[in-house]
Amino acid sequence: MSKNALASESDHQPKMYWHKSRMVLIMTGLVFVLSGWISFDSAIDTGPYSFVYPANFGNRISIPEDNPTTKQGVYLGRMLFYEKKLSANNTLSCASCHKQERAFTDDKAFSEGVDHTPTARNAMSLTNLLWSRKFFWDGRAANLEEQAVFPLTNPHEMGQSLAGSVKKLEATTQYPAVFKLVYGDGAITGDRIVKAISQFERTLISCNSYYDQYLRNAYKPTTQELKGLELFMNGPDPAKGIRGANCAHCHGGTKNYMELFHNNGLDSILKTRGLKH
Repeated sequence: MSKNALASESDHQPKMYWHKSRMVLIMTGLVFVLSGWISFDSAIDTGPYSFVYPANFGNRISIPEDNPTTKQGVYLGRMLFYEKKLSANNTLSCASCHKQERAFTDDKAFSEGVDHTPTARNAMSLTNLLWSRKFFWDGRAANLEEQAVFPLTNPHEMGQSLAGSVKKLEATTQYPAVFKLVYGDGAITGDRIVKAISQFERTLISCNSYYDQYLRNAYKPTTQELKGLELFMNGPDPAKGIRGANCAHCHGGTKNYMELFHNNGLDSILKTRGLKH
């Protein structure tokens, strides 16, 4: 064999080795990615979601027929609840104004949106909405799905169209797979976004406070707490010398809300008409 032939064969060996190495790296990468998706999907529980709450809360719950609550739906909803890509400047999520440590509200009289404009009203708590049929301070939304659209798209809150949110989520690696797990295909739509968020919000149930434990005879209030409860539950009657804060007029019942709408007398001139229907 000539020296030229040997040199030619020697020149090809590094190239062949490089091509084989690249193929090995590509195949290893594919296996890693696929195994990652499989692991990601398998880590998410699937099936119907079972709500757990005290019997005295009642079974008059509100779940639309076209949005049954599932474990995988709640998982996706939680992801979206904390997702800042749903805001116009990628700085706010639902959790920015609805903080878990504050019973899913915040510590402000008015929250600040993407344009730094204060909201017209305080951010309401999101606990125990499974039983609600009217949403917002004026009750203008009939269900959570309808309610969720407003803060997402309002220019003074998260300030982004649902179509804009869809495009952002489509560009991610994780969301198409989770949407497929929840809805049967990887299509991301605005309707599916609000439905998943609503599923998660229905699971935010508060039912183990001292008051809840007291109602089920599992907690004995202190003397001071009993006096506070008396003030909370009773209205004042000066003629009889009875003191009372009358809180229960709006915050009565086992869940501490009546889902009724009242004029609390704080404004001598009404800024809005409130509940219209």
